[in-house]
Amino acid sequence: MTALIDHLTQIYRLTARSLFALPLAFALPVMAEAVQHLVEFWLGMFISGDGIQPGRETAIRMGFGVVKIAAILFTVVVMARYFLHDFDRENAMNFSRSSRSAILASMLFMIVLIVLATIVSPWIDTLAEAHLPFIPNSFRRFIPVLVLLGLTYPIQKKTLGAIAEILDDVPLDDVKKAAASKALLRNSWLPLLIAVAPAMALHYKLNSFAVDAEFSTQLALLTADSLLVGAMSVLIAAATFRTYHDAKLSAHSRIDAVHREGNASHE
Repeated sequence: MTALIDHLTQIYRLTARSLFALPLAFALPVMAEAVQHLVEFWLGMFISGDGIQPGRETAIRMGFGVVKIAAILFTVVVMARYFLHDFDRENAMNFSRSSRSAILASMLFMIVLIVLATIVSPWIDTLAEAHLPFIPNSFRRFIPVLVLLGLTYPIQKKTLGAIAEILDDVPLDDVKKAAASKALLRNSWLPLLIAVAPAMALHYKLNSFAVDAEFSTQLALLTADSLLVGAMSVLIAAATFRTYHDAKLSAHSRIDAVHREGNASHE
């Protein structure tokens, strides 16, 4: 528990320290969320009983949602590179060819994953509401993503190598890469979930409060929500970097310990 609290403290400190370090990286998801809110407002989604066909709303929102996801992923990548490369803005933006290829592949994977989560969410939400009634509605939204992540576990075994390519980090050898990947999959999900879940819950609450509110209140709530999405993007970047960094350290320590034990047994 102490280690988890320390991990979360480091994530929040890193986020607070670097929130506006790269203004464009912060502004992109803010603008993408603001544009999505404008579209949702035009569709009448902040008025109860708007009469708009759900299918049309879903299709339009999904299109703008993909743009927002891309903006968030870009911010996460750039800020994680910024953290890794000693808070150097130039290195954060100087992507190698292998990094660009890894980013494209990862973005496509994440977009497909989130689109699938959106499609299956109603079905999973119904099951969760029936069998897990003690979980708050705002947190049940994470269940579809967690289910899909579980189903894609074999692919995730290559996660650390992909992150290293994206960040233009020094690659590990195969043994340490395997150990670090296991550590990342084992230890990263809980700090990431706990760190981001409160912000995500607030994000949904702000949208909920805006429904049927006065226009001035809606404007204030949705503006606050857009800024929150920008901050949440940096927070996800900090959590990703910390868990990646800790997984590498864990792999180094574990392999070194095995080598020491092996040398001691030979002696």
